[in-house]
Amino acid sequence: MLSHIIILFVVVLLVSIANGLIEISIENKLGKDCSNSFTIGVISGFVSALLITIPVAIMVDKTTPSAIDVYRNNTELKIQHVIENNDTIQSDTTIVFKNI
Repeated sequence: MLSHIIILFVVVLLVSIANGLIEISIENKLGKDCSNSFTIGVISGFVSALLITIPVAIMVDKTTPSAIDVYRNNTELKIQHVIENNDTIQSDTTIVFKNI
């Protein structure tokens, strides 16, 4: 799950930097001075990537039960059995959040 968050951060950062480069290109065509534009674009891209990635990471973390959730009794264990002729053929367990 962490790899998805890192990929999201990198993609947002690259898109922001590309946007800054496009802006520099437009400013050059218009004859404006853009000596600090790339630095500002990189910094704003980094901040944008953080502002988008951190809330997504928090949402992902809250939808997946962890060991502390089990310890704090915020989860319950769902057990599903498939029984034929009094024999358990298949048993599956899932940890889910309790409906509070």
